[in-house]
Amino acid sequence: MLLPRSRFVFGRTVTVRCLSMNSEKSETLELDHVVEMVVQGNENDVGVRNWLGKRLPAIPYSLAEKLLRKKQIRVVTSTGEEPVPISHRHRMQAGEKQQQDKWSEPMQRWAKVLKSSVIFQDDHVVAINKPFDLPSQGGEKIGSCHVAALISVFRSPNSTDQPTLVHRLDRETTGAMLIAKTRVAAQGLHRAFQSSGTIDKSYLAFVAPTPKVSSGIINLPLKRIVFANGDDRIVVCSETTEPSPKKSKASKANEAETGGSSGGSDNEMKAITKYRVVNAAGSSAALLNLHPKTGKKHQIRVHLADGLHCPIVGDRKYGKRLEPSHVHTFLGSDCNKLHLHSYQITFPHPIHRRMVTVTAPL
Repeated sequence: MLLPRSRFVFGRTVTVRCLSMNSEKSETLELDHVVEMVVQGNENDVGVRNWLGKRLPAIPYSLAEKLLRKKQIRVVTSTGEEPVPISHRHRMQAGEKQQQDKWSEPMQRWAKVLKSSVIFQDDHVVAINKPFDLPSQGGEKIGSCHVAALISVFRSPNSTDQPTLVHRLDRETTGAMLIAKTRVAAQGLHRAFQSSGTIDKSYLAFVAPTPKVSSGIINLPLKRIVFANGDDRIVVCSETTEPSPKKSKASKANEAETGGSSGGSDNEMKAITKYRVVNAAGSSAALLNLHPKTGKKHQIRVHLADGLHCPIVGDRKYGKRLEPSHVHTFLGSDCNKLHLHSYQITFPHPIHRRMVTVTAPL
C-alpha cells in the first residue's frame, strides 16, 4: 500500500513522498509520487492529526496514527536542517503557500459513486449502499481505490473528525455499510459491533442448488489457513479435530512453506448463521435471507458452500468455477458476480441510542 513519508517545512513547503511499501516487511520498493504543501496562516497551531485529515483526506485516520507512531512523519524547521520525527502532540506552524494533492481520476469517479449511494445520513453516521467491486480497505493487492480512502467525502464541513469505517464488506459484496462521521460515533459503533446481539444484519444471497431444508441454523466453527504465497482461505473445522498445543514460530513457518496449516483448533472461530428460503426455482436455485449471528471473515460464503452445500452464485473462491447451465441461461454474464447483498442493518444510534434500521435496495 502507499505510505506517506512527509517533510513539513514551516514557512515554506510540506513535501509528502508517497512510497510503495511492502506491508509485511516494511521495505521501500519504489518512489511513487511527490506532493508539496505548506501550512496556511489559518492552520497555525492546528494539531498534526487534524491537519493531515484535512489536507490529505485520502489517508485514513488509522493510517495517520500508524505513521506518527512509527515516526514516518518528519518536519524541517528551516532550510538545510535534518528532518525531525514528530509525535501526535505536534502542532503546525503557519506557512505561505499551498499545493494540495489530487485524487486520481478513478478515485474521483468512485467518490461520486459513494456520494450517490447514501441511504441514511445525519451528523454522526452515514450508511451507504456499497457498490460491487469496491474494496472496503486497502491492501497489498488493492491499490488506492477503496472505501477507507474515499470516506472523507462524508466529512462534515466544520468538523475536525475524520470519518471512520466501523465494519467491512468483501470487495464483491454489495449493500448496506455503516461509516462513523465523528470520533464519538466511531467509538459507540465499534462497541455495538463487538457486543453480541446488539446489531442485526440481514443479507440476501442467490444460491444454487436450493437447500433441502427451507430454514435453519448453520453452527459450524471456522478457521483460517494461510498458504505459502500469502493467500488465505476460511474453512470449516473438522468435527473430529481435537485441540492442539500452541504452535511455535518454527512450526507455523513450516506450515506456510508446505501450503498451510492442517488440523488442530488453536485458531478455531465460532460461527453461526441463520438462513431462510425466500423464493425458490424448484430444486435448481433459491433466494435466501441470512442473519449472521457472528461476524467472521467470509462466514456466510463458507457456511453456504461447505455447510449447506449450496454455494452463492458467482462465488469463485468457495463455490463453483462454472455455474449450472440453467443458472447461466437465467443470469448471463452476471453469473461472474458474487450474488451476496447486505440488505439491512439495525443498530443502536451511538448518540441518542434509539434503534435505527437502514435498508439497501437491490
